[in-house]
This record gives sequence, C-alpha cells and structure tokens, in this order.
Amino acid sequence: LEHRLAHYAHLSLYALMLVMPLTGYVGTRLPTDFGLFVVPSFKDTALFAWISQTWNLSWEAFEKPFDAVHRVVGLWLSTSVVLLHA
Repeated sequence: LEHRLAHYAHLSLYALMLVMPLTGYVGTRLPTDFGLFVVPSFKDTALFAWISQTWNLSWEAFEKPFDAVHRVVGLWLSTSVVLLHA
C-alpha cells in the first residue's frame, strides 16, 4: 500500500509540473519578461482570440476558472502531494 501511494504521489507531482505552469500562464494578464525574451500574455495570443470569438467569452469569464484551478491546486493539492511523497 505504501509503495502504491508513493507511486501515485510521484505521478501527481508530474501532473502538477504540467498543470501549474499552464494554468499560471493562461491566467496571466501581463507579458512575462525573462530578460532574454518576453512571453506575451495569453490574452494577447491568436489562440485566445480564436477561443474568444468561437465561444463568445470575455477575458474575465475565460480566465476565472483557470485562476481558481491554479490557486486551489497550488495551495492545497501541491502541498498535500509533496507531503505525501516525502
């Protein structure tokens, strides 16, 4: 049982490594400056323009669920998974 839980916690850590940056990027309102290059805000991308036109969504309506997932996963799930994995 302990080995199986550690395995699932390990897989959850990999999932967190994908979910956290993606939901963080999608919820970003401003461009991110890394010094060598700048990543534009998701709001300013062609993908968001297409999503916005296709589903008639405003930025606020689109971003709100991603922000909620980012906050809940970041605060509760990541802490729990790290403690479980340790």
